[in-house]
Amino acid sequence: MVGESGQGRRVLSPFVVGIALAVFGAAVAAGATLYIADPRVGVLAAIVLSFGCVGAAAGLVLARRKSWTDPSWPPDAGSKPWNARRTRRVSLLYGVFLLLISLTGTAALVGTDQPEADDAVRGSVIVGVLALVGLWLTATGARRPPEAVRSSERPTAESIDGGEEWVRLGPSDPRGLFWRWAPLASFNQPFLVPMVLGAFLFPLTAFRFDWWTWVLVTVGLLATVVIVSVVLHRRSRPPSISRDATRMLIGRAEVPIASVIGAMVIASRWEPDATARSLAVILTTSGKARAVIGLRDRGHLVLTEDQTTLLTAAIEQSDIRLPHDKEDPTGRFSRSLYPNYLTKNDALQMVEQPPGDGDRLQVSPPSA
Repeated sequence: MVGESGQGRRVLSPFVVGIALAVFGAAVAAGATLYIADPRVGVLAAIVLSFGCVGAAAGLVLARRKSWTDPSWPPDAGSKPWNARRTRRVSLLYGVFLLLISLTGTAALVGTDQPEADDAVRGSVIVGVLALVGLWLTATGARRPPEAVRSSERPTAESIDGGEEWVRLGPSDPRGLFWRWAPLASFNQPFLVPMVLGAFLFPLTAFRFDWWTWVLVTVGLLATVVIVSVVLHRRSRPPSISRDATRMLIGRAEVPIASVIGAMVIASRWEPDATARSLAVILTTSGKARAVIGLRDRGHLVLTEDQTTLLTAAIEQSDIRLPHDKEDPTGRFSRSLYPNYLTKNDALQMVEQPPGDGDRLQVSPPSA
C-alpha cells in the first residue's frame, strides 16, 4: 500500500510504515530478551526491551492513520468506543507477543551456558509465566464470541410464603455465578487485580531459591488461591432480604437497609456490544459489608418478579449516594472518580430493567 505526495512521488502509506515499525519493535524486544540475563549488558537489554515494546505499540497506532495528511489525527477516542472485537484483537496481539518473548527466552536458556543453576531456574519461571499468560490471551482473542441473548423473561418461582422471614435474592446455588463476579466484587478497581498479581509474582524470580524451595512456594501460592476462593465464595453468596424490605442478611450478619449507602455495578464483559453478558450490582453498607446481587447470568435474568419487587423496595428505603473523597467534599468529581458507581435512581433502573446484550450500562468501566 502506497500513497502519493503533493509532487506526485509515491510514498509509503502510514499503514505500511506502522506495521513495519511494529514488527521491527517486536523483533528488537524479543532479541533483547536473549541478553537480559547477562549481568554485563542486562540493564541495557532491559532498556532496549522497553523501547522495542514502545516501538511496537507506536507502530500499531500509526497503522490506523488513513494518510499522512489526515486532519483528524490523532483519532478522537470518544468517536470510536471500545468494542468486543477490539478487545479480542488486542488480546490476540498481546498473547502472540508474549509467546514470542517466551519462545525467545526458551531458546536463550537452551542455547547459552548459565553461570549458575539458579539463574536457569529463575529464567524458566519467567518464561513459563509469560508462556501461560500468552497462551491464555491468545485463546481469549481467538475464541469466537457467543451469540447475543435477547432475554426479557424472568425465572419462574413460587410466590413468597407469608410465613417466610427471609427471601434469598438470587438462585439457591450460586456456583455458576461466583466465578463471574466474585473476584471483581472484592475490589473497587477490578482491573488492578492482574497488575497486583503480576507485581507480586515476578519479584519472586529475583530470589535465589533451590528447586525444592520453588516447589514449596508453588504449593503455598496454590493454597493461597484456594483460601481466597473460599473466602470470595462466601462473600459472593446471594444475600437475603426480609419480607418488609427493611433488613438484609449478608452472610450471617443482619444489617438494616437504612445502612446501605452505595451501589456499584460490575459486568462480564464491559464492552457495550458484549454478548452473553453477566451483570451484578453490589450494595455496600456504612459498616463496609457488601452484598453481591446477580441481575443477569450470560444474558439471562436472574431475579424473579417477587425478588425484584423486594429489592426495589429495599433500594427505595436506602441512602444510596455516589461516594466522594475527603478532597472533594461536595462530590463534584464523584462521577469521574467512581465511574461504575450508581445513584439511587440509577440503581432502581438497573434492578427493574437490567441492561441486556447490546444495551449500554450507562456507566464506565473501572479504570486501572
